[in-house]
Amino acid sequence: MVSPAPSAPSCARALAHPLSAPSQTSIKIIIPVHDEEGWTTACSPDAGASVKARLQEAKSPKSPETLKRIEERAAQLHQLHLEATQQIAAKYNLRAKEVVAARLRRAASSRQNLLSRFEEQATHQEENQRLKRQQLTERLGLRKSGAAAVHAARAAAQAEKEHRAAVIRSREEECARQAEKARAQMVQRVAYHSKQALAKATAVKEGRKESLEIKQEQMLALPLTLTLSLTPIPNP
Repeated sequence: MVSPAPSAPSCARALAHPLSAPSQTSIKIIIPVHDEEGWTTACSPDAGASVKARLQEAKSPKSPETLKRIEERAAQLHQLHLEATQQIAAKYNLRAKEVVAARLRRAASSRQNLLSRFEEQATHQEENQRLKRQQLTERLGLRKSGAAAVHAARAAAQAEKEHRAAVIRSREEECARQAEKARAQMVQRVAYHSKQALAKATAVKEGRKESLEIKQEQMLALPLTLTLSLTPIPNP
């Protein structure tokens, strides 16, 4: 069925360019749909009857070979889906392991840099202390020429050295404990995310499997339903 043609002013407005100047001449195109023959085509009365007869024809049920092929195809699709899901899970696990390894390497590098900085600071402080002790020893030697002053300076230097060593040792132990704690937390977090990703993938796989089974049942039950609905009921 052909819709009626729009009026002439609306056609002129639709065909006019929106950026045209007011001085330009508008163009109007008139299509004689209802005035001349050949623009419309009437539907034949037999067309509806042929369509109705074609729709009323009962479809033949599928053969066992066809049903077997459908089942084999569904099994192949399911297997491909399982393989794809396993590949995705393996890729996620590999990526998570790489992330953990990279973070462990960064943590080890940071710890090494921290230890190097501590060693440099300790060396600098030790040099300063050595210079101070040397100056003190020289002053004490100038003031007193006795072995007691030298012995006291050496004892103080040894005590200072032991104190610095104890401080550095405690800092290294604290850094090691913090790094181990952070590494354990990272491993737990990665394991949790991996389990979540695997659980989500399994849920999606089961949902798709159920949806595929429902569609197969609907496809198998459709021919029987159409046959029962199209079978004529005998008059009593």
